Amino acid sequence: MEAIATEHKPYSQNPPRSGTSDNNKATMDCSEFVSWYLYNLGITKDVKAISTLDMTNQVNFRKAIGSEKIEFVDSSDGEDFIPQKGDIFVWRDGDGHTGIVLEYDKAKDSVWVLESIGKSCSADESFNKDNEGDTDCNNTRKAIYRRNKKVGKAGAL
Repeated sequence: MEAIATEHKPYSQNPPRSGTSDNNKATMDCSEFVSWYLYNLGITKDVKAISTLDMTNQVNFRKAIGSEKIEFVDSSDGEDFIPQKGDIFVWRDGDGHTGIVLEYDKAKDSVWVLESIGKSCSADESFNKDNEGDTDCNNTRKAIYRRNKKVGKAGAL
């Protein structure tokens, strides 16, 4: 997924949002990026059309992807939670956002993520820029966020 993130595929919420053809990989939004991740892990048999609304709890997420092979990480919405590589993060305040945890940086108490983000970037964009995250917006990228920054309600799956 890091390779896909650093290709800077354009952000789009337009169809097609499911399926595995090359056309489906040309553009993607954050939920579709996570759906590709689940497909590549073998959790789903195809890239599913999902949204952050589908990811708000374990029951809805499992139903949306048609698989029981994913679970909510207990206490992941707590302020002391340390995300692990491979976790899926979900922020559902406002429009919502999701992506994949790449690495936790203990020294900076920050989290490197893989994501597809829209043209408005993130609420923590200055931190991302100051810490050498990819500052291109409106595409897939590798970015860094403060772990406990109040940018949305977070949880890990």
